[in-house]
Amino acid sequence: MRSCSGTFRETVYLPLAVILFLALAIRILLVFLSPGPLRADEFFQYMEPAYHHITGHGVFTWEWRHGIRSWLLPDMIAGMLKAGHALGLGYSASFVRSVLAVGSLALVAGFVWAGWLTEGLEGAWICGMAAAFWPDMVNASFRTLGETIGGNMLVLSVLVIYIAMKRRGRAHVRAPVLFLSGLLAGCAFAFRFHLAPALLLEVALVVYLAGPRAIVPIAGGLVVPVCVLGIVDYQTLGHPFQSIYKNFQMNVNEGVALRYGSMPMAFYLFGLFHYWGAAFVPVFWLFWKGMRQQQYMASIPLFILLYFSLISHKEMSFIYAAIPIVILVASLALAGLVRSGRVMPLPLVVGGMVVLELGVFASSYADEIHRNNRIMVMQMKAAQMPDMCGMALVGRDGGWWLSGGYSHMKPGHALYLLTSGRDGDVPASQYNYVIGGDGFDIFNPDARKITCKTGVCLYHVNSQCGGTPDYTQFSRALAGMNE
Repeated sequence: MRSCSGTFRETVYLPLAVILFLALAIRILLVFLSPGPLRADEFFQYMEPAYHHITGHGVFTWEWRHGIRSWLLPDMIAGMLKAGHALGLGYSASFVRSVLAVGSLALVAGFVWAGWLTEGLEGAWICGMAAAFWPDMVNASFRTLGETIGGNMLVLSVLVIYIAMKRRGRAHVRAPVLFLSGLLAGCAFAFRFHLAPALLLEVALVVYLAGPRAIVPIAGGLVVPVCVLGIVDYQTLGHPFQSIYKNFQMNVNEGVALRYGSMPMAFYLFGLFHYWGAAFVPVFWLFWKGMRQQQYMASIPLFILLYFSLISHKEMSFIYAAIPIVILVASLALAGLVRSGRVMPLPLVVGGMVVLELGVFASSYADEIHRNNRIMVMQMKAAQMPDMCGMALVGRDGGWWLSGGYSHMKPGHALYLLTSGRDGDVPASQYNYVIGGDGFDIFNPDARKITCKTGVCLYHVNSQCGGTPDYTQFSRALAGMNE
């Protein structure tokens, strides 16, 4: 008779428990080691509106002034901020990020389960460790971005169907599972409507594989979050789905997005090669090898890469939804090779994977995280100073887009943006800490340099700290810079 411990080692629960623990540990660690944003939108399109909803203070960008952003995700973030405050943590961005990091573990568990059902223990360990440590998935797990949260929802929708079909066969997927997949797809659309073409492809593939009976439960799941989005837009913006049609009108018809740059079609492939380095070749070789067995999953990231490449304005985060699926298909292919005995034993493969993933993170992602942290670290340091009465960022030299806005300010203290425009002229008595370029003290002799990082410094300036704080100046000055 086999021992209980031996039986446990042969089930999915051991890799599931170990991998979830490791995945949570590295995600929570990065929450506190990476206070800066992945993109400026992380704070200025989501955290700042949420913070304003609660406190009345927050920076509004042009998208919010023109009503092309939905309040759905900021309202959810506001709920998390209130929960953190009720727990005695204040309105903590770190608490919000930690909640999102815990939620991202559903994706890791889905990878483990999909690997187990497809390639046994080899699949569970290899797919799970890929999800736990792959830099893109770790770095995106706690970000308050529509593209990362919506992307994770899309991948979960795909995983739910894939796992159900592996367990019961294509023709026997139950209606509740189909409804759940539709619900997750609808959430992906509500958080990031730009994923609509990929979601339509996913739904079409599921209906093709599971049969026409899948249409009703999937549609039933889809309609719930889509209707919620329409209702939220109606209540907050004045028209149902205004955040979609007005966004399309301004960015496509009026070409506003092109003001922020236009990239060639190959931008995303070169971008992935830049970030992944030498790992790019084996990952895409394994993905190519796994496409034959995983046609349902593999077609979705290829389609995402294709249609986002056709759009002129590009950011690497736009294609995030494709990356976890690429990694899963590649991991399943690697697990198949290990199980067949055609490569090294499982422990060596898993150990090599972790070394590779950490190497990719250290060589590419760590430097970007360090650069994006510098303004936030200074802002947090200034906010902790007992004498701080207000803080100013100096135009573009101050790197305002890498700050945390009011979500990282001491309550009751204003944040200012100093520019050459009319609204950027702020009385010196309103603030006594400044984040600016390395030469700010040359032209401001009363400024005392406290600390510097890569050409940007935190200064203390002499100030009477008088006058009423102006909590709207930052938004006005930002509007002037965009005009």
